[in-house]
Amino acid sequence: MDGDRDPRKDAREELLTLSGATENEPQEGERQRMLELYLQLDPDWASIQSRVTALESTRPVGKKEKVMICTEGLKPMRHHTNSGQVPDFYKESYYLVRGDPAQKDGVAPVDFLEVLTRNGKTADHWAVDRPPGSRTSMKRSRVAKWITDVDNGAGHLLARVIVNRLWHHHFGRGIVESVNDFGFQGSKPTHPDLLDYLAHDLITHGWTLKRLHKKIMMSAAYQMGSSKSEANRALDPTNRYWWKRTPRRLEAEVLRDNALAVSGLIDRRMYGAGTLDHGMKRRSIYFSIKRSKLIPMMQLFDWPDTMTSQGRRAITTTPSQALVFINSPQIREMATHFAKTVLGTTDPVGNAVYRAHGVLPSPERRARLEEFLRKQTASYGGREEPAMIDLCHTLLASNEMIYVE
Repeated sequence: MDGDRDPRKDAREELLTLSGATENEPQEGERQRMLELYLQLDPDWASIQSRVTALESTRPVGKKEKVMICTEGLKPMRHHTNSGQVPDFYKESYYLVRGDPAQKDGVAPVDFLEVLTRNGKTADHWAVDRPPGSRTSMKRSRVAKWITDVDNGAGHLLARVIVNRLWHHHFGRGIVESVNDFGFQGSKPTHPDLLDYLAHDLITHGWTLKRLHKKIMMSAAYQMGSSKSEANRALDPTNRYWWKRTPRRLEAEVLRDNALAVSGLIDRRMYGAGTLDHGMKRRSIYFSIKRSKLIPMMQLFDWPDTMTSQGRRAITTTPSQALVFINSPQIREMATHFAKTVLGTTDPVGNAVYRAHGVLPSPERRARLEEFLRKQTASYGGREEPAMIDLCHTLLASNEMIYVE
């Protein structure tokens, strides 16, 4: 009867049959079947396979979440404010007189700005063939190819914009100050030759941003000090041409991340969902943006409005900014962990300053900090840990942590 048959014996017989029947090199199907039979006869493989099967049966099922996406070729999800009198998609675009949708002045063809297009090329030059079964029109791919085309498209402008934004983030001001406007209404570049040189360098080296960051940070302009010069001030009182380093405040996200890193509390895990938890230890980029539940500390330090494009952030100085560093429970938690980290070292004061500000304290500053530590220790009845927490809290709230000199 079939119930009395031995599967291993059957597998061995079939394997021998296949081996004897194959005079030449076995075909792919025969080779695959022989491998399956051989594995059935291997007790170690059978044991591992049974464990794999058991593990697969307990595979967790991921939570599914319904989200709205922006794409083509799918049935549109009509917004509740749409009465149905307005089409979900417009088949054609029109020139509008003074931007008035009621005054159409002919159909606008699909094409790119002629002023940014060379050699008489039209939009068809960057057309992308649709893959079989594709729902999308591939128009966005066409735009991407045009933007990055340095020979016939807008690639050179793209390189200048990228370079200018990187310069802006390193110096607090771009070579073109109006980083969002390279047109007639924008600012003229202070150093047009430098902008062209860096843009050309970016293109010729494969658009590598890491290399460009290094090139900027190794420059003499970036490594200048902030000391004053009366002669230079007379010629350029606003430092428009960068004869010295202008101190600038760090952005809200960098401020918080820097304090977390110095304290040793930062969680460097990448990716995953965002959160509205004020006390989370991951980088600030993982804060979710919900207009009714904004993060107070981020708002105090000029977190940008996500509803509009902001090439330059506002920089304000208010008493609330100092108060949040003094009274915030998150900052106090960072100071506590910071203090525990340096207390176990041979030079707690020196290590704390070096960890927070990147330099060893001068003799005068060390003397003041040690005097502060002695007084705080005495006020706590001889307990050193809370006194060191106060010292670390002071370092986290200092200008050296908040401003780039």
